Amino acid sequence: MAETVKIRPLSLNECDLEPLLLEARSEGFAFVDRLIDEWAAGSNQFDRNGEKLFGAFLSDQIVAFGGLNRDPYANDQTGRLRHLFVSSKHRRLGIGHRLVSALLADAGNYFSRVRLYTTSDQAAIFYLNLGFTAVGDNDATHEVDLTSSNMV
Repeated sequence: MAETVKIRPLSLNECDLEPLLLEARSEGFAFVDRLIDEWAAGSNQFDRNGEKLFGAFLSDQIVAFGGLNRDPYANDQTGRLRHLFVSSKHRRLGIGHRLVSALLADAGNYFSRVRLYTTSDQAAIFYLNLGFTAVGDNDATHEVDLTSSNMV
């Protein structure tokens, strides 16, 4: 990739996710709608300790985003990776890996593990390649132990 992708904190008040929202919808992913709805309602603005929402930008255009919350299905020491989406033309370029790495960079200061839930086989492989392990839980499909992390 000739241009440099910049990973930085994201505020939905300052960014237009419409192109990514439409793409996610066309791929059958409703979580981008949930992200926007929860942000607008104030129920999730990634503003509690340890939480963050990041975007990946290429020439000031957002090409990916993802967030880290406290996991509502687990104890306070558990984070939840949420709403990770990379535009189709920017997949397999390392952007998702960089985004997850940025989200988890200091997560160990707040959480002992991070979990997520995905229904996508492609995403499941992506997370396994990043060092997450598959779990058989109704509320999570993958997790990583941050106390002995083997993140790539």
